[in-house]
Amino acid sequence: MFVDFYLIEEFFYAALALQQRDWADFFLNVVHAHFPKQVKTMRMLAMWHESNGEILRASNILIELIENDPSDHQSVKRLAAAYRDFDMEQQAI
Repeated sequence: MFVDFYLIEEFFYAALALQQRDWADFFLNVVHAHFPKQVKTMRMLAMWHESNGEILRASNILIELIENDPSDHQSVKRLAAAYRDFDMEQQAI
């Protein structure tokens, strides 16, 4: 069976944007089952925590990704955006 994980990822982001937690959980679980420790999967998990208001858990995941690969600019941008969204500009700097 062919699964287009790019589409599943996009569905996940749409579910988060629409605050459809059940769908976001479903799409995250599909990706996580196939790619449990991929950077993109971990970034998606951080976004899931962020959307649930769990900024500390989200930031810990992103910080770990950045520590493992300081050139991971997407995680740096996501962390800065999360801090901005939670009015934590000092941490972003």
